[in-house]
Amino acid sequence: MNGFTGETDFAANGTSSYIFSGGDQVLSGAFAQGVIDATRDIRLELGARFDHWGNNNGITVDTSGTTNYENRSRNAFSPRLGVRWGIVRPLSVHAAAYQAFRAPNLAELYRKFVSGTNLNLPNPDLKPEYATGYEAGFDWQPVQWIQLKGTAYSADMKDFNSFVTIAPGQRQRQNVQKSRSRGGEAYLAVRPSQELMFSASVNYDDAKIREATNAASIGQRVGRVPVQKQVFRGSYTSALLGALTVIGRHEGIVTTLQGVPLEPFTVFDANYQRAIVPGLNGFVSVENIADTDY
Repeated sequence: MNGFTGETDFAANGTSSYIFSGGDQVLSGAFAQGVIDATRDIRLELGARFDHWGNNNGITVDTSGTTNYENRSRNAFSPRLGVRWGIVRPLSVHAAAYQAFRAPNLAELYRKFVSGTNLNLPNPDLKPEYATGYEAGFDWQPVQWIQLKGTAYSADMKDFNSFVTIAPGQRQRQNVQKSRSRGGEAYLAVRPSQELMFSASVNYDDAKIREATNAASIGQRVGRVPVQKQVFRGSYTSALLGALTVIGRHEGIVTTLQGVPLEPFTVFDANYQRAIVPGLNGFVSVENIADTDY
């Protein structure tokens, strides 16, 4: 993939400057998974993923001249171990441990831009962000028409790239931040009849910064991660009348990257679809039915 940006910055004194940035990124990987039925009731899942990517042809052009960045390549290994135990027929428990990563994108590597009074510099030396996670949960279906699932999790993230002030009026992304996310999610589904189904899910995520160059940010919530989310869904499906689905979504307090809290909100969506002739379906969707501001 490749990407480029061209930006014109207009200063208060009427002058302007043009900044051009871009580069290429080549990604490849391999994934393998094995499933072992240790006993009739216990299943093990072993997975591993290897990724390799190259950041190439990075360039920035501005009033100071042209900067060509050295090509770089990196690797990442992501293992996973999972186990599921069927205690009794309607109840099973599961657990997993895993590692994951996120490679920096082209904008983080090569984009040079002006924001307010800050000049934001690229950083072609950015490393990937890593996470190590653990989770455990259950799946309970006492009767055919009801199901309840729940999972608790904990994940530690390191090498988060975040802006660091390196000189007055100059910032740069660097791998300096650690965070921890702890929470859980639950899901309930009820099917009173073959045509009618209701479900609800709730997610709670306590994601906070553990290490950072700015000591004042330690202990604060990670930006753009909602504290809680709920989704409610009701659907009716009929071979004669078609399918109608109504979804309600609630999102709790979330902070911006600057730490400003945003108010919770709730929105409702609806979708109706029906077969017109064999092989052809029609649908109508309405998003944010109440036209809620958020």
